[in-house]
Amino acid sequence: MAIPILGWHGLNAQHETLEKYREMAAAGFTYNLSGWPDVAAALRALDLAGQAGLKQFVHVKGLMDSPGQVVGAIKHHPALGGYNLTDEPAADQFEKLGQLVRQIQSLDDQHPCYINLFPTYAAPGSQLGAPTYQDYLDLFLQHVPVEFVSFDHYPIMEKSLRKDFFLNLELVAATCRRAGNPFWAFALCTAHKPYPVPTLGHLRLQQYSNLAYGAQGLQYFTYLTPTPGTWDFHDGPIETDGRKTAVYDLVRQFNQELRNVLWVFEGAAVESVGHTGTKIPLGTQPYTPAEPIRRVELGGEGAVVALLANQDRRHLMIVNRDFANPGELVVEWNPQAPIRQVDNAGRVCELPGASLARALEPGQACILSWV
Repeated sequence: MAIPILGWHGLNAQHETLEKYREMAAAGFTYNLSGWPDVAAALRALDLAGQAGLKQFVHVKGLMDSPGQVVGAIKHHPALGGYNLTDEPAADQFEKLGQLVRQIQSLDDQHPCYINLFPTYAAPGSQLGAPTYQDYLDLFLQHVPVEFVSFDHYPIMEKSLRKDFFLNLELVAATCRRAGNPFWAFALCTAHKPYPVPTLGHLRLQQYSNLAYGAQGLQYFTYLTPTPGTWDFHDGPIETDGRKTAVYDLVRQFNQELRNVLWVFEGAAVESVGHTGTKIPLGTQPYTPAEPIRRVELGGEGAVVALLANQDRRHLMIVNRDFANPGELVVEWNPQAPIRQVDNAGRVCELPGASLARALEPGQACILSWV
């Protein structure tokens, strides 16, 4: 499938109009994920999503305990994207979840089951239910036959970046590569303490880093602002009363930028990921240039540098690791190599000479390409 752009805690029965689904599609989303009280409500939502060109990951009451009736009623709907089972399960739930997934797959082998996993900063005992995060991932894939692995990690806290953000990407990417599973990852777009209202730099750093490590699904937490309670949710793309916010416009702007370049990443194989800078992040490796690239330097915090192979082309993706400040990028390469640049509109542009010097905005990516 094409790389999906999914709105988590998306439109629900409270905002069930064709206008609201079209508004979601206009913001660049291709999938809505939500829950519905019964099959009839789910079918109405699927109809509306389909008219707007969206697909739905659906959770319906009764799906977990007796999936036969629910799956039988919705599995042929053209707007069905899959079955939303649960969020952040502990390891002691994996065996039962595996049985449920197999049961659903026996009823419908055309649509995936969606289960979202904890991040590395979850507590090993009380949350993960496993001694280490690696154990948690291994146990999940041992017991649950999913088509892709989804996990959340919200790294930007006020003015700092969680130290284990890239470690989380390293662990999930390596585990999924060994298992032959793609993975889906998140950007946070709804503020709640200690997470700020996002900026364009926040969104870019999260999603471009996800793509650099090979993510084949991009998600946002959340599309619809949840009702404040345990968490003081505010300033999501859509307010609880259905109004669009400034964050909606920001996400729409960035999703258009993303969709222009997703062809670079869809089905791509990550050959290497490294980091530049005086202090590389926890759990990562320094970037070492390889022909035809001879030098990559970025001022400030440094960069994430990924080499990807997609069909007959190689792509070098350089992401500014600073979500608040621009950096000056310098790249040099073998003069005999016809290096080109993929711009923000997705066009492949020729580059004169054997070097590139440009500013990279906060979280921004520079994509070079060659055969």
